[in-house]
Amino acid sequence: MIQLKVFYNISFAEDRSEVITTDKNQLSTYDDLVQIVRKKLECLQFIPDEELRIQYKDDEDTFVNLRLGDSFHDALRCAQLVSGTTLRRLKIKIYTMAVKVNS
Repeated sequence: MIQLKVFYNISFAEDRSEVITTDKNQLSTYDDLVQIVRKKLECLQFIPDEELRIQYKDDEDTFVNLRLGDSFHDALRCAQLVSGTTLRRLKIKIYTMAVKVNS
């Protein structure tokens, strides 16, 4: 299992975050990630895939862009062990082309 800590600010005045727990085997591509996150975050339901921008936090504490068609294996390798559990957590930022992201 893996936890995705998703930070987003699609149409809100402040940043929000959600934790999504899913089976790591369901995440092999960017498309898989988008589908899993869309199920949890209703505000993403009507935003076309080509307008979404997704980043993950790598092992150097830098946010790296993911794109349509990208493999998700590099991102999964950066997931960190959650203390006291067997879960790994990966931090994700989601925004649209219209929203500027501060790193």
